Amino acid sequence: RWPGHASPGTTESALVQNIDLAPTLLSLAGLPVPDSMHGVSLHPLIEGAHLFTWRKAIYYQYFQRDSGRTSHMVAPHYGIRTHRHELLHVPDHGFWELYDRHQDPDETTNLYSDPAQASLVASLTGQLEALRTSYASTSPSKR
Repeated sequence: RWPGHASPGTTESALVQNIDLAPTLLSLAGLPVPDSMHGVSLHPLIEGAHLFTWRKAIYYQYFQRDSGRTSHMVAPHYGIRTHRHELLHVPDHGFWELYDRHQDPDETTNLYSDPAQASLVASLTGQLEALRTSYASTSPSKR
């Protein structure tokens, strides 16, 4: 809710992440967003702009803690999520998973090894690697 900028009850289906919060707050405050900051301002989406250039996928990563598991009790992994699909890799165990979030919202059927999904796997894997490279090249440890 933001009177004068967003209509009450407005919803948005764009793929957004927690890394977008800081750039959004800076933008709303009229401050510049540093180029080194991950994420993008949600300001245009809040005001109802229909952006054809908005991200088509998000990258995520669960990190390992001392116990060897995250607080969610899942193995450390990374992946990509689109409006329809999720592809994830668990490097410590050497396996991949692919889910169709529309047909299988509970993620019970791993499609990764299905030959009919080979082109989708290739496309999502390419997007995943591009996002990983993008974030790695702008991480604070790389500057």
